[in-house]
Amino acid sequence: MTKNVKCVHQKITIEPAIADVTEGVEQLFNCTVYHSCQKENPTITWNYENMQVSEGRKTLSGLDRITYSNITFLGAKEDNGKELTCTVQMSGGNSEKSVVLRVKEYQKPDPILNETYFQYMADVIPKITALPRSCVVIPCSFTPEDEHLTRLRVRWVNKKGGYMYHTDPVDVLDNFKGRTKLLGDPDEQNCTLEMDDVRTHDNGPFCFQAEKKEEKYSFNNSCVFIIMRKTPDTPVISPLPNDIKPGTAVTVKCSVKHTCSSHPPEIIWSVSTVRETISHNPMGGGVWETVSTVNFILTGYEEEDKIVCNAKFWGGKTQSNSSAPLSVKRIQAVESGPYIIASSLVFILICILAGVFIYRRRQRQPCEDITRSEPRRSVWNRFSSRFSMPDGRAAWFNSGNRSDIRDAPGRPPKPEQRRSIWSRFSRHQSPRNNPNMRAEYKANNTCNVPQNKTFDKPHMPSPKSQRKTCGGYDHDADYTNLY
Repeated sequence: MTKNVKCVHQKITIEPAIADVTEGVEQLFNCTVYHSCQKENPTITWNYENMQVSEGRKTLSGLDRITYSNITFLGAKEDNGKELTCTVQMSGGNSEKSVVLRVKEYQKPDPILNETYFQYMADVIPKITALPRSCVVIPCSFTPEDEHLTRLRVRWVNKKGGYMYHTDPVDVLDNFKGRTKLLGDPDEQNCTLEMDDVRTHDNGPFCFQAEKKEEKYSFNNSCVFIIMRKTPDTPVISPLPNDIKPGTAVTVKCSVKHTCSSHPPEIIWSVSTVRETISHNPMGGGVWETVSTVNFILTGYEEEDKIVCNAKFWGGKTQSNSSAPLSVKRIQAVESGPYIIASSLVFILICILAGVFIYRRRQRQPCEDITRSEPRRSVWNRFSSRFSMPDGRAAWFNSGNRSDIRDAPGRPPKPEQRRSIWSRFSRHQSPRNNPNMRAEYKANNTCNVPQNKTFDKPHMPSPKSQRKTCGGYDHDADYTNLY
């Protein structure tokens, strides 16, 4: 029978025990837990986030084991007096170990004077903050005393004399190759430098120097110290008015400070904007401010109760803790589901009724075809003189009795090609030679004739013998029934 034995620690330590750190300078701390757990490994966490952490395990003699965690700590002035704590999580319970931080303010280092230089005055800020993985631009300028220096070879050196930047890239330290670039023009007394992909150990100090052939130039106030920050600055958003009416245009600003002027942060809004204006303003000491001014129109249907601006910094870090309450008179959105269902049912009912109506109409259609074998004639054909009564009278002359119209014969078949108005009324056309001759003519003049006999058609009677009269009409004529 196996018993479940909980894993417990034997000892927890933090080194160094005296936590003296310098502002913006990385300091390595180690938290180690001694234990004899065979199937479980303790978990170690720190109370400071956004720090570089590494872990490891070792096996000692016997059953003893250790689990450790290293943190690269970047202290700020506001961290002075606070505790750095590591927490060990095990099945037998959690345990903590802490040290008190003593953060010292950065002190300007002594100048590097290992050689003989001509002394000139430079203007380099003594310290500047930087965000790891981002970039930092170090403003620099110099003033010669009695001559105008041109064609200078610029170099930035660390405390040991290695080149963080040099006009000749071959002389640059491997750790800085491809990461430093001169932004200023030395002929214009501008020695501004950019460092990209900043790392936690890129503190410096770094000092500006110059050379021309065999002459070397040193400058007073030429060294800078880089203070690393674990988190970027928080964006600041301007307040919004209260009780904004829907449809009102609103202007709001979001600003954030940084030290990477060559790659300023991108400001992203949580609302759709109509127009955006971006500005970059120098604040002094290498600090810049990026301001995004946007205009947007509130509809009253917004679901969020605040507006948020996010600042995305060069290197991928994003700070999105800035927001402003959105006080707008809401328009209650009505549920559209019932209305959509009701509209759909009405549409389906209309389609059913239309189908029933069309079906009944088509069921009655054969009865109508008995009296009218062809589709309804046009208005012109109804009143055309070409459509005559059997006795030779025009159909429209029989306006006195509508029964004559109902008794009219059906409309003749449609000719293959519609004739013009002129050809319809021309007296020169002959039914015999006309391919579009009337159906009645063809029907009344066809007969079976033997092949060996000729057929003689009787002459048509003279129209003078059967004159048309305006008053005469036949009440029993079937072909005048147009209605």
